[in-house]
Amino acid sequence: MSEYITEHYFDGESMSIHQAQREEIVRCRDCKHLHEQWSGYECERFSGEYHRAEPNGFCAWGERRDA
Repeated sequence: MSEYITEHYFDGESMSIHQAQREEIVRCRDCKHLHEQWSGYECERFSGEYHRAEPNGFCAWGERRDA
């Protein structure tokens, strides 16, 4: 199931609230940059450096792994 960022805004003219679907959220567990190491999960998104990651987390640069 995909998750998306949504934007909510109020239209003063019609006095109603609207919702717009924005970018898809890619969780770390589905990202091609996540690697399981002996010490836990790590992300190598930036220049080959590893950073600790949580499988349920996400960031602005997530890229879905090929199925």
